[in-house]
Amino acid sequence: MNTIIDTDALVGLFDIKDVHSKEAQRILEELKRQQINTVVLPTTLAEFTALFAYRVNMREAQDATDKIINVGMAIIEISEELTMQAIAIYQKQGSPKETLFDCFVMAAAEMLGIRYIFSFDKGYKKQRNGFLLISDLLS
Repeated sequence: MNTIIDTDALVGLFDIKDVHSKEAQRILEELKRQQINTVVLPTTLAEFTALFAYRVNMREAQDATDKIINVGMAIIEISEELTMQAIAIYQKQGSPKETLFDCFVMAAAEMLGIRYIFSFDKGYKKQRNGFLLISDLLS
């Protein structure tokens, strides 16, 4: 089984001051225990590094990016097909909180048959999106 990680979960994993930090760590340990693979998109890494460098600092953002790669998260390639699917999903969104970054996650999840997203963003669970959060599976 696979899950795909979103930016908010990455921030929670690396920023101990983040509101989701303890829960993100708990979920990551449970994913490892249950041997659930975590995949990440380059768009998610880009969003994470920009946000994390701004919130914390650039050096820690660089170190966190190295750790993400070294913990064995598989990086999914961004193809034209994935991009077009993400844009199509984005056109159906109704809130500025549901960004194109989120739509890339949803498009990749659809393409890979991933139902559970490692995120704390309830927008993924909206009926039009139809995903569940990994915490729903692990609770």
